[in-house]
Amino acid sequence: MSSLPVGWRLPTGWKMKPFGEVATLQRGFDLPVQDRQEGRIKIFAANGSVGTHNICQVRGPGVVTGRSGSIGKVHYVDEDFWPLNTALWVKDFHGNDPKWVSRILTWMDLEQYTRGVGVPTLNRNLVHEVSIPLPPLDEQKRIAAILDQADALRRLRTRALDRLNALGQAIFHEMFGDPISRQALPFSELGSLAHNLDGIRVPVKKSDRSELQGRFPYYGASGVIDFVDDFLFEGPHLLVAEDGANLLSRSTPIAFIADGQFWVNNHAHVLAYNGKAELDFLRFYLETLDLAPYITGSAQPKLNQKKLNQILVPVPPLSDQRRFVAVLRNLEGQTSKVQACQLATQALFTSLQHRAFQGEL
Repeated sequence: MSSLPVGWRLPTGWKMKPFGEVATLQRGFDLPVQDRQEGRIKIFAANGSVGTHNICQVRGPGVVTGRSGSIGKVHYVDEDFWPLNTALWVKDFHGNDPKWVSRILTWMDLEQYTRGVGVPTLNRNLVHEVSIPLPPLDEQKRIAAILDQADALRRLRTRALDRLNALGQAIFHEMFGDPISRQALPFSELGSLAHNLDGIRVPVKKSDRSELQGRFPYYGASGVIDFVDDFLFEGPHLLVAEDGANLLSRSTPIAFIADGQFWVNNHAHVLAYNGKAELDFLRFYLETLDLAPYITGSAQPKLNQKKLNQILVPVPPLSDQRRFVAVLRNLEGQTSKVQACQLATQALFTSLQHRAFQGEL
């Protein structure tokens, strides 16, 4: 559980109780895929809703969280549902508010109550033993309503980011057509659209970099990972990740512009402008492209230089590329502002959450 501050006192009317006396967790029910029937009843696994069925096992409202594999996400469910055996559900709220229970379960940081190494499993018995501050029912409902409002704002920021991210792709399609059809524009291999400067890269071990600390960014596959006292490149270059699981998962950018003076190791390809394609145009296209056909290796995905050079890229006139890049930069500026708002909203929500369960709202 998120720790309570030293010297904290229980507010008037509140009690400290084991979680098991506030809400009782129960393992979900088996439902093989072949036995599922189309219906309106949502099926919940460890990571959330995974389909529907025509029969419910639990009457809503309810609360579900991951039991095995994905731990920590808590879902409040308004309607009837079916929790799978990879999830835990609240069997008995003991007269407490279900929304408040879902909020305090999130606050409790459930990942610390897992067992197992290969596939972590949430031990409900450990969770039941945790002592938590329990407010009266009216206060529970008030707290849940405040956190719901803050969470709604947080989701609004996330939706705004999603729309801005989708807008870039929509503008690209409007200006240049759908690149999948390969009808509107000529295509060229990436190797002909930029100079590859991989031969200049020099990897430096982390132990050696500790003696070379300086002001120049040191780039790897995921961006800046250190600073050193010298540089290999100067001016704008396009860096493309060469290896790592992120080439397929795409949880962070795989292509980014490095400018100024900087060093690059052998985990990122280095491309320079050759007069045929704007680097920011190439960056955007690579970020939207499924790279799976060009990736080799399974344990450690890799985009080698040969495969990188073979990537087919649509090539509109440079004037159109520059017009698109200008729009893209404006869009990315707006995105940065929304991201800053999202971070502030997340900080507000976290603060409200801590204060809520300390009786300070």
